[in-house]
Amino acid sequence: MAATTTDGWAVVEGNSAPSNAPTAPDTTKMSTKGIISMDPEHFLDHVGEQMITLIDAVETEEQANQAMRMTHFLADNYAYLSQLMSFARIEKRRLARAGKGPAYEDMVDKEAILENALKAIDMQYKALSKSITVFTQMYSATKYER
Repeated sequence: MAATTTDGWAVVEGNSAPSNAPTAPDTTKMSTKGIISMDPEHFLDHVGEQMITLIDAVETEEQANQAMRMTHFLADNYAYLSQLMSFARIEKRRLARAGKGPAYEDMVDKEAILENALKAIDMQYKALSKSITVFTQMYSATKYER
C-alpha cells in the first residue's frame, strides 16, 4: 500500500501487522548498530520505508521539480542504506568469528535485504533521472520552436 504525504509523494508502507505482532521500534532515536540489531522482519520494514513510489511521468515543470526532489531523497537514502550495508558486513563477520549461527544467518538475510533495496533505489534514481532528461530535452525543443 502507498500513503500520500502532504506534498503529494507516495511512500511505500510495509504490510499491516497482525494485532498480536510486536510493535516495530522507533528508529528515529536508534543508532546504526541498533537498527542493524533489529529482528529481520522489523529491519525489512525499516528498509522498505526508504523507498518511494515514483511519479507516473514528468510532463510539466512542476513534475520535473518534484522528480528532482525525489532524486535527492533517493540519493540520501542510498547513502544511508550503503552505510547500513557496511555495518551489516562488519557485524556478519563478527558473528561468524564468534560462532553465533542463528544471528549470523539473520545478518546474511539483512545483507540481502540491503542489496535488493540498493538495487531498487538505484533503478528508481535512474528512471527519474532519465525522465528529467527527456523532459528537459522536450522542453528545450519546444522553447526554441516558438
